Amino acid sequence: MTGRLFLPDDWVLNANYAFTDITPGNPFTRNDVGSSNRLDIAVSKDLAKGNEQILVGISDLLNKTHDPIKESSQLTGHKVAGRILFLSLMLRF
Repeated sequence: MTGRLFLPDDWVLNANYAFTDITPGNPFTRNDVGSSNRLDIAVSKDLAKGNEQILVGISDLLNKTHDPIKESSQLTGHKVAGRILFLSLMLRF
């Protein structure tokens, strides 16, 4: 689900939500991947008459980390970072 709200003074609020249900793994090892929720939020502002834009957001606000991909290898599974703060500046010329 995605939502975008246009605010006064060229501010824009974006929100993306995704739900993933349980993913069955190997039936012999019973290593199913659990369900998850993901929420991304970003705020952007146009500057310099639309020639510049600054974007600040948080990716995967609801999770701190993700479990390793269990089927990729028995010995090298590593947790994947979750919540990430980002800042972007776009220049048009």
